[in-house]
Amino acid sequence: MCSEAEGADAMKQLCPNPKCGAENALSDHDCPRCGTPQRQLLARGTILRGRYQIEAVRGCGGFGAVYRATDLQTGQTVAIKENQRHQTFQRFEREGKLLMQLSHPNLPKVHEVFVDPTTGRAFLVMDFVDGETLEEMLERLNRPLNWQEAQPIFAQVVQALTYLHQNKIVHRDIKPSNIIVTKRYETVYWEEVIAPPPELTEDHIANLTDDRRFKQGMNCWRNGWRLENTQRDGWTLMGNWRPSLLSPTVYHLTVTLTLGGISGQKCTCSDFRGRRLCKHLVALLLAWVHEPQRFKVVAEKKERRPVKRRVPRQVERQWVMLVDFGVAKVMEEVDPKRPRSSSIVAWTDGYSPPEQYASGGQVDARADQYALAATMVFALTGKTPDDAFTRMEKFRKGKPTLPPKPDGVPESVWKAIEVAMRFEPSQRFDDVGKFWEAETKPTGHRRTIKSAILGAIEGAEGGATSWRRRGAQL
Repeated sequence: MCSEAEGADAMKQLCPNPKCGAENALSDHDCPRCGTPQRQLLARGTILRGRYQIEAVRGCGGFGAVYRATDLQTGQTVAIKENQRHQTFQRFEREGKLLMQLSHPNLPKVHEVFVDPTTGRAFLVMDFVDGETLEEMLERLNRPLNWQEAQPIFAQVVQALTYLHQNKIVHRDIKPSNIIVTKRYETVYWEEVIAPPPELTEDHIANLTDDRRFKQGMNCWRNGWRLENTQRDGWTLMGNWRPSLLSPTVYHLTVTLTLGGISGQKCTCSDFRGRRLCKHLVALLLAWVHEPQRFKVVAEKKERRPVKRRVPRQVERQWVMLVDFGVAKVMEEVDPKRPRSSSIVAWTDGYSPPEQYASGGQVDARADQYALAATMVFALTGKTPDDAFTRMEKFRKGKPTLPPKPDGVPESVWKAIEVAMRFEPSQRFDDVGKFWEAETKPTGHRRTIKSAILGAIEGAEGGATSWRRRGAQL
């Protein structure tokens, strides 16, 4: 059945300013109430696809708007993202159908994507997230966040980004207004809790074997394609190691983490001798330290604790949602003064890396890493970073490219942010997981983090020069 826009006054339009909410005449160029330039948005009461009734504007960008709407079939509140750019409809639909297959607690669920022939626009229907953006949070607090406040928020953003990147999706528009912080209430029983595995570091692993096997294990871990079927059952790690791609031989690895180290280690290779770790077990443990997401969780270890009552209680928890992901980013015509490689690019000044301007949006996951770090700068300082090219110009003049580190923010956190915001993608961390490890586990990952940071610093000057040459050619 064809989509229809019905039930609304065709001569009305909603004001693009979410704080205004006025409904104006279609002929108005500026909102009589707040003065905002009008964008030919839908009117309140418009019904799309015979099902979704427009209630209000949630946000607005170059692509169109995000509306709050009511699903007349279920009575639920939904968010509807509008795309007015006809040249992007095909990509909008294709990526929308891909996003419909995703499911993650820190991402809104996408339910439907369609082109409406009456309005001549494309729409994406997703869960409505009611909360305040990171930008609104700082405005309400009238101060930046400290690291203790920011860490649990960005931990959830990293989880969402890791999931998107694993599904070959680059967000391309990480910024404070796209991070929504809300509250949820969970029922918690006092008598049983999940016991998370003990933390393990490279130094711990190095102390469990000799230098030769540790170095061999490090090389084995870096050749990670040989490590297969990694799983975690409580505190026990399991996996298989294949000596080569075509080898029929497979070594079975098992090791149990304890509060004091490890126990129950076993490998079927000939080098394993009881308590001494072979290189394959070293590789398994290094994979757990650096890539815990590779381990499929079979079951969690639980601990029972004596309590005086068995009545559950409601616990309020901060919940973070990453919105506006993956489809039809804010599309703006290229400024002739900007470097360009196509007639349309997608960027947000202050948060997009230089390659996002230069390549017309053809970026990889490291662009999200840059934007995530820039958003952290905003959260911790209250200041939006300079756009990428202003930062590069400051770098060439020997001036600081970021605000000073705020008091109370660990040095390792700020150093990791500087690495993630390098101009060349190759000089950033391999992925957002490595970036987050560098921020949250500096002591136990000294070797990895130090080499990553030093490598990026050594190549920074060459990176800025490279982008200068590239920008001059575009």
